[in-house]
Parts: sequence; structure tokens; C-alpha cells
Amino acid sequence: MWEIISSQNRYLTQKTSILPGIGSVRADALSAAGFDTIADLIACPPRKYIHRKTAIPLSEIEDGDDATALVRVVEKDYIRKGKRGNLRLLVKDESEEAVVLFFNAPRWMSGKFSRGAELLIWGKAKRDGLGLRFAHPDFEFSSESEKKLIPVYPNSKRLVDVRFGQKLRSKIILGILDKMANIPDPVPEVILDDLGLPRFSKALRDLHAPADLKSLESAKRRFAFDELLLLQLVFTLRKKRACEDTQARPVKPGTLFAGLKSALPFKLTDGQNRALAGILESLNSPGRSMLLLSGDVGSGKTVVALLAACAAVDSGLQVALIVPSLLVARQHADFVADIAKPLGAEIGLLTGESGSPELIKRLLSGKIDIIIGTQALLSPKVKFKNLGLVIIDEQHRFGVKQRLTLPEREGAHTLLLSATPIPRTAALALYGDLDLQVLRGFPGIRAGVKTYLRDESSRPAVWDFIGERIKTGERVFIVHPRVEGDDFSAATVGFENLQKRFPGKTALLHGTMAETEKNRVFADFRTGKSPILATTSLIEIGVDVPEATVVIIESAEKFGLAQLHQIRGRVGRADRPGYCILLTGKEKGSRSWNRLKTFSETNDGFEIAKQDLIERREGEILSLSQVGKPDLDFADPLRMTELLENARIWAGKIVLSDPELNLKENSGILRGLYYIYSNTQIVESAI
Repeated sequence: MWEIISSQNRYLTQKTSILPGIGSVRADALSAAGFDTIADLIACPPRKYIHRKTAIPLSEIEDGDDATALVRVVEKDYIRKGKRGNLRLLVKDESEEAVVLFFNAPRWMSGKFSRGAELLIWGKAKRDGLGLRFAHPDFEFSSESEKKLIPVYPNSKRLVDVRFGQKLRSKIILGILDKMANIPDPVPEVILDDLGLPRFSKALRDLHAPADLKSLESAKRRFAFDELLLLQLVFTLRKKRACEDTQARPVKPGTLFAGLKSALPFKLTDGQNRALAGILESLNSPGRSMLLLSGDVGSGKTVVALLAACAAVDSGLQVALIVPSLLVARQHADFVADIAKPLGAEIGLLTGESGSPELIKRLLSGKIDIIIGTQALLSPKVKFKNLGLVIIDEQHRFGVKQRLTLPEREGAHTLLLSATPIPRTAALALYGDLDLQVLRGFPGIRAGVKTYLRDESSRPAVWDFIGERIKTGERVFIVHPRVEGDDFSAATVGFENLQKRFPGKTALLHGTMAETEKNRVFADFRTGKSPILATTSLIEIGVDVPEATVVIIESAEKFGLAQLHQIRGRVGRADRPGYCILLTGKEKGSRSWNRLKTFSETNDGFEIAKQDLIERREGEILSLSQVGKPDLDFADPLRMTELLENARIWAGKIVLSDPELNLKENSGILRGLYYIYSNTQIVESAI
């Protein structure tokens, strides 16, 4: 959201303690939660809205859900303990019964509920052998909530402890809205009129206190456009800067490129050839190229990137390949050295452990052509003679500032690789400064993966299957959602039990281990000394072991769809077919089971990425979106394609007519850019 303090609203700069109903204790709790001033409070939007339309049947609510239900009171029981007591309500809808509990409740509260009363309740649900329960949910009586949209704000334990609840917060915010003056709109009127968007002050009121769904939708559309416009302005300015960068040198393929291509033990796919041609065309164009190569797991992005690197070396340039972990860095370094060093290219590995003075000196002298490493390569201490191309694998693991610093400093081209397939519209919103190349299809040597969903009771049979596979020299990953615990969701528990079943054949690998130990364990797995690896999602990115044919994912419901797809992509990468087995304790027919069932029925990463976004319900009118990037609280690029295109068009017009944003009508936008991105320093690299 824009900065809302202006000369007309000095009231908003005052401390929250002046507000009625706050006082010093609540003011301290608000300050601890990040709300020092009245402006802080009003600038924080509701995280969702409760309405009769958001209610779901009790039978569909799972343990731990933050759920809304429309129920009737069947029975009530109040057990008095001194001046207060425990209130228990038995409620039901057409699908099931549930218990609602209020501990330490005043006597008058019991009198509010009568048998047959219809309630809208929302809160955290607990489901176990005792049934479905809600403890201290928020509620509205049906007669009060039929048309009402109830805002629900982010909360903290300390705010709950000082009884700063949702109703009090809503009441205070309404009072602020009534008292504050109109806020000057940072977006020029010509843009708002063209798109039929409400003015800022009206949108802010409708966000906190919407009269109906239509006004809420209009307000959220306005703020979604604001977010997209700011992002597109940053992207447009940054792209303009890159195109005008005279330091960058053109890249043309030569003898190393041709030698590597002919030395490959396989032919490039049509998709690889198309993506490579697009990348080379961009690298040979004037200015500094900024590229994103998006492809499915196992589609061959690394080979395409390596060929682009060889073309850069042919052009007299150095190449830096940056990966998110030491494990992957060593694997890539071995692969690149095996295939490129015999052709005359000098390869280096730089990590936190291997940054020797001699290696740094060889980089500076230009004796190393391709350097592979972790984010240690981003250190200002690392100097190059003639860096021409920076390749960042799994670019989403690095911050925006991280991925820009090195190429901007050296005037180098940038090629980002994403193993999470990104729908084109989402990519335009999240990485609009980059030229997107989509890699589709798979190399012919890839046998592929079959996915099976099984109940946890099938674990003994699954382990029998493991025993058969390792007899033929194959490798098995068993992935757990956490390291420690007391059940099979923990890697340590899985390892202990697997050791009993397969003594001497199982190893444990997780992120908290020392790097030397990780390398030893992974080497034993790769060679087959320990053919079974109990691990975590540490192996989801970049790990390539051709002999790995089976991956078992424990408590699979705890992973996101895109993450499941990444983990599944660790097997079936060579000529042997892969098997992915999802184990879950969720009941057949439950929402979690059906979600995993849907995943097991498709291997299309682009479709899974789309479903993963949709699963998180981005863009729904009654909840705020979370696109995976903190700059977007309202915008849903996957669904708001028309709004996204309008933001791109207007960003282009603004930069074309006022590249420095000096005109008076753009002053609010310029302030907004600095205000919104002051913590990430995106703008400093754009204007």
C-alpha cells in the first residue's frame, strides 16, 4: 500500500495511545506488533473477510484448518467456576456435529446463546478421536451476518492477551476513517479514469469497511493495480537501464560451443534448441541481456545454460554459475569439468570453503573461464578480469538485490534458471524485467516417473519394494518434511527404522549437518555404498543421480504441489523408469487426499505450478492473495491478466514520457516507489 501520511493528515502521525479504548498497555502491545502510529494501523489491511459464502460444511474441515462454518446451537452447558465458568456448545449443520468451547467465560455470555440459534463461527479447528472442536472461535449471530462482510486482521499472541480483538479493532479503524481527511491520490487521474478505478481514499475505506462484495472487489482491484503498476515501473526502468548499458559485450558461439555440442552424448530436443536460439539472439543484441529460462524438472536447462556459457567463453568472456547450495555446486562443477575441460575451458569451484587466495587471483587474471559456486561468488571481494555472463540456478532462492548486484557491477548479461515452471502471466508480473524463454519437452534419455498415492499402512509393502530395487543397483530417496520428531514425518525416525530393516544400507542427510559430512553421505549414496537415503527437502533442487529410481515422500500432505513436483523430479532422469510413492495418513476422500490424488495423475510441471497457485486461493474476493512475493498482497497475476497488461502499458507510457519521474503528476508514484521498496533497494538499481 502507498504511503498515506500527508500534510492534510498530521493526525495519522500520532501514537496509537491517543485512540479511545487503547491505553498504554494496548499501545505497547501494538508497538511490539509494528503499529506505532495511527497510520501503521490503518495501512494494515484485513487478511481476509468472513461472510456466509465463506462457510464450508463441518464434514470438510480438517485438523488445524482456519475454517468458517454456519451452524445451529443444539445444546449448551455452562459450568460455573467462581465469577466465571466454562461454556460448551454442541452445534451442527447438515453434515456433522461439532463442539464449541469458551473457557473462563462470564455468565452473561451463556445467556447470549439459545437452542436453535444460527451462528457464523470462524477460527482454528481441532479434529481427533473426540471429534471436531473449536476453542474460542469468533462468531456472529446469523441475523447480524446475512449481508455483513466481517474483516479479520492479522493478530499476535500479545494482542490477544491484552484483549485487542477483531471487533474492537474494527470499531477503532472505523473511527479513524471517519476522522481522517482524504488522502492525495498518488496515481494520476487520467489512469484511474481510463480503468474505472476508485480514488485512493474511497478504496481504503471500502477495504476496511466494505458495504458489499462489489465495493470490496473494486477496492481490491484498485490496490492490485497499484502493486502491478509499481512492479512494472521498476521492471521497465531496470530494463531500460540494462538496454542502455554499454559495458556489456555481445556473445557469439565459436569453437568451444561447437565442440561441446558435438561432444554431448545425446541430441538436444527441439525445445532445447528453440530456447538456446532465443538466448543466443538476446546475448548478441545491444545492451545487457536479462533472461529467465523456465522449464520443467528434467527438461535439460543446465545443458542449455552450459552451451550459452561456452558461447560467452568463445567471445573472450568469463562466466559465473551461481547455485543455492554447496552440494549442488560440487555436482555442477564435476559435470561441467568432465564435459568442458577436455575442450580447453578452465573450470573453477568457489564456495565458502574453497575461496583460496590463489583461486581469487586466477579469477582476476582471467585464467578461469567458468567459475561455479554458491552465493560466495556475490561477495565484493571476488573480482573478475572480464565477467560477461552470470547464470543463477534456482534464482528464486536469491533475493532481488542479490541477483542484480554482480551483473550490474560487472556489466554482465544475466541468465536465470527456474526449475519451478512459471506460467507466462505470473512471470511477467514477478520477473517483468526479464525476457522469458520457456523450455518445453524432455530429453529422450529420460524414462520418466510414475506416481502412486498410498496410505501409511502400506509402508511395509513399500519397504519390500525398496528392497527389490536396491538389489538391482538402484538408489532410493525417502523424503521427510522435518528433521526431528517422534513419527515418520521426521527424517531421524525414518532413518532409525530403515537402519533396522536395511542394516548398513541407509544413510541420513539433512541441512543442519556439517558440509563435509553432507558430502561424505551423498558420495556414499551416489556410489551405492548407502543406496537408501533418508533425507529432507534438501535434495529437491539440482540433485542428479542417474541410478536413483525411487522417491518415497513421507507425510506428503505437508508439502506444496510445486515442491512435490521438484522432489519427484529427482528420479527417472536416466534410462530406468522412476517411481514416486506418496505416503499420507489422511483419509481417502478428504481434501488432502484428493489434492494428492490430483497431483499423482499429472506430470506436467506447468499445470502443477498453475494448480499450486490456485490451491492457495489467490485473487479470491474474500481473502487477500499471497503470490509468494511480499510485494504482492492484492495482485494475482495468474488471473488478473487484463489488469497486468494495463499496468504494463501505463508503466511504459510513464517511462517513455518521463523517464526520471520528474513531472508533478508522477511525484506520488516516485515517492511510492521509494516507500514500497525502501527495504529491498530495488529502485536504487533502476533509477
